[in-house]
Amino acid sequence: MLLVTLFILRVPLRLLAVPLAALAAYWTAGAAGLARLPITPATMAVLPVVLGLATDYTLQCVNRLADEESGGPSGRVARAAASIMPPTAIAAIATVAGVLAFALSPLPLLRQFALFLALGVVMAYLAAFLVGVPLFALVLSSNLRRFVAKPVAKPAWPLIDRLGRAPLPAVVPLALVGLLGWAALPRLAIETDPARLMPAGDPAVAAAEHVRGSVGLAGEVDLILTGPQVASPAAIQWLSSATDQVVKANNGAVRAETSLPTFLSAFNQGKLPDATLTTAILQRMPPYFTGAVLNTDHGISRSVFALTSLTSVAEDGRIVGSISKVSPPPTGYRAFPAGLSVVAADALARLQQDLLKLNLLALAFVLAVLLVAFRRLRPALVAVLPTAVAAGWATGLLFLLHVSSSPITVLLAGVVVAFATEFSVLWLTRYNSARRRGSDASDASTEASVRVGPAIVASGLALVIGFAVLAVSPVPMVRDFGLWSAADLALATGAVLVLLPPVARRVLA
Repeated sequence: MLLVTLFILRVPLRLLAVPLAALAAYWTAGAAGLARLPITPATMAVLPVVLGLATDYTLQCVNRLADEESGGPSGRVARAAASIMPPTAIAAIATVAGVLAFALSPLPLLRQFALFLALGVVMAYLAAFLVGVPLFALVLSSNLRRFVAKPVAKPAWPLIDRLGRAPLPAVVPLALVGLLGWAALPRLAIETDPARLMPAGDPAVAAAEHVRGSVGLAGEVDLILTGPQVASPAAIQWLSSATDQVVKANNGAVRAETSLPTFLSAFNQGKLPDATLTTAILQRMPPYFTGAVLNTDHGISRSVFALTSLTSVAEDGRIVGSISKVSPPPTGYRAFPAGLSVVAADALARLQQDLLKLNLLALAFVLAVLLVAFRRLRPALVAVLPTAVAAGWATGLLFLLHVSSSPITVLLAGVVVAFATEFSVLWLTRYNSARRRGSDASDASTEASVRVGPAIVASGLALVIGFAVLAVSPVPMVRDFGLWSAADLALATGAVLVLLPPVARRVLA
């Protein structure tokens, strides 16, 4: 953030963005602690992003302040705040709404990530304006202005204006490719191998592998049978047959570890006993011997399968599926798989089902906020178009490159739409302001790109760095999310500056 403020957007007061960003991150951590949100591989990715977002909001404010050349310090700050706070507030609310779409996920990991990130957006905005605006007025009214508010020439980046002058037919194919990229979202592969989701050389993975090598067991999954008489010959015979079916279906991935049939067979020379002998065995055995495989009070018996290797959640799902496909139990009984593997496999299945829905819901929430703010459908659609296109580009790349996404990287499209829509809102605010002053569509587009374009690039870079710094994390899930989010935000920044001007000139002329 310090490098961005030093070298990218050279306007007065820009260096104050760094302490304000640190304050926003501090507030976010405190608010998350009060809300009892845990640190997880997903939520630990939030604070660097908050640093980037708070820097972004502050740079937008000081960039606007640089345009206010007349009047005293307080008047300049007041006019700049009145101009930049409303559109930035719209963008912040849209970001919060988009992020909170993921709070509707049934998975705790995603809900906690969404709530933590939403808190971060709010704290970034409050730090930039609740603290930043009075701080700007204080600095400009004191001798401190000689150190952090030295007059500098406003940056002139003619390339930004040239990019925005592209004719509409030239950018339409780019937009279509991006929108088609969303179709790849349900087809993204999700990485669920614990060895690949954990840091290289993680001691927990090494310990699990040591246990597997020593005892041939890396985990377990159960087949549960419930019914009126789970110790009856028919129920025992079915459980024995179902156990054999599961072992045969998985080709060595599981082995029968223990079960009610094997427990009883141990007392009858390896054969299933008849009803009389079964009753005698169970009557003579104390519950602490039989409790692992039988509970007659609750009408439950089980067969325990050992997982012979460290499995991914996808592999767990296949094993659980094979247990669910065994022949049906006797009438009046119910059979089902159980264990942590079943919970994990169910979570993966729900994530895959909700993948497209959650990302589209984030897009819809952002669009709804913009629709309320602009009170017209066209500007709202135009504002969300470039970021939706960029999200489609990144999603298409993930699919074409056969990248296995982590459980949080699959949220990439919705996260980028939520964050990068701010740039569209700021550009359109400048464009509409110029149009209201009488400028034609072409001149208004040029003014918007020249005036706010450099600040958009600087803000985009701040957000890109906020995500890209996650690449230093030893946790692959966090690292991949950061790298792909940074790349997509870079694409979104470019999409706003290239796609938005020609579309606005045509649609909002």
